[in-house]
Amino acid sequence: MSRFACGLIFLVVLSQLVIQCLAQASENFAWGFSPPQMAQLTECDDFPVMIVSHSDDFQPQPPFYIMAYEVSGIATCQEIGMDPDNLVWQVDHATGSQLLLEMVDANGVSGGVAPALYTIQDGSSSSCHSNVITSPVQISADVTAINSCDPLLLSFGGGTLPYSVTIVTSLGAAITNLTLGDEDNAYNWIDRADPDGILIATVHDANGQYAVGTGVIGLSGVTGATCGSDTSSSGQLANISPGASLPNPATASALSPPSSSPPPEQTSDTETPTPPSSTSNLSTSTTSSATSSATADSSTTDSSTTDSSAATTPTTTSSNTTSSTSIPATPPSHTSLLASTASSPSAVSTTSSSSKSHAGAIAGGVIAGLVALLLLLFYLYRRRERRRDGPAMVELDIPNDQPTTFSVSPPARPLSGNSSVTIRVNPVPHGAPPPVYGRK
Repeated sequence: MSRFACGLIFLVVLSQLVIQCLAQASENFAWGFSPPQMAQLTECDDFPVMIVSHSDDFQPQPPFYIMAYEVSGIATCQEIGMDPDNLVWQVDHATGSQLLLEMVDANGVSGGVAPALYTIQDGSSSSCHSNVITSPVQISADVTAINSCDPLLLSFGGGTLPYSVTIVTSLGAAITNLTLGDEDNAYNWIDRADPDGILIATVHDANGQYAVGTGVIGLSGVTGATCGSDTSSSGQLANISPGASLPNPATASALSPPSSSPPPEQTSDTETPTPPSSTSNLSTSTTSSATSSATADSSTTDSSTTDSSAATTPTTTSSNTTSSTSIPATPPSHTSLLASTASSPSAVSTTSSSSKSHAGAIAGGVIAGLVALLLLLFYLYRRRERRRDGPAMVELDIPNDQPTTFSVSPPARPLSGNSSVTIRVNPVPHGAPPPVYGRK
């Protein structure tokens, strides 16, 4: 195989690895499995993880965590190591689970959500997690699909207030990660995310106990929706006391629609917008938001089967599992996300779409550079071949008064079918230097 072909194969492989990494990029750093994995992971297997900082001015800080958000299951947080060059995540979810994965560093800076919805397949062991887990914390979503600018009402029950809600999509960084007001048991989220992805929402209480998360919620609509003055907001459900269990699905529609409330106060310099004029199923309340602290939780984990409606019963059961090691139930709060979430009418879309466009710009630049390099290599290769196939010349300088005989040896390389050798004789005056000949 020629050196050009080897170089071409190397560049193609390199471009695929770069694209794989950038597909999971945020504005801060990128992460991915090494080697890259398909959409299936094996239960209890270990998978090496690599991270790449986007800037010399920023370096993610250890320890590093993988947040695994399970469809209709319990989210887990696992510390994967201190050394950026030696990070390993163990699949601590049961066979059949479906996960969206996010990495965060010790300061809560997100490396983005992997674009794949990973399915866990049967492995040689299931000892890395327990068999059954229940949670007193509940979450319920009012829809299973949502269009741009439509509201998604998330209701919470059980556990210990205040609640901290997380909304993630397959489109980039976590959209929302914030702590609600002390008496709030609902969050009305306005969809400014890009379409053609999926969304999962979950919540944990003040003790770090996660609820059984929602099922997959489909995203559709238009890219870059601004949604006018509509803003995401938290508040209290009309007929359910804060901390009380949610009603059964059959009675959930009986919730009366009270007026909307302003979004949670954020620790950012962004001006808080005027509350939306649209109605929602939240009662008026004064809300506040705080950074959700890392809570040490040495919980044991289990796995049993449940459906998405389990989140509306007083005690929920999940097919998910938490880590068997003593690690924070939640990582240090997503500080980079809290600063922009729900603090302006377009804050939600800024978090996901800006990181997505940033990663897309980088990926486009890398791909364009690789294409240009390939074209340059191809041009140089063809130029070299044309020179090799061109005519060869032997030029002889012979005194014009001396008969001379000469012969031309075959060239060092074989001539191709369209090659030729040109011999040119140059007469020179008597007494000139000895004949000199060579190949040009």
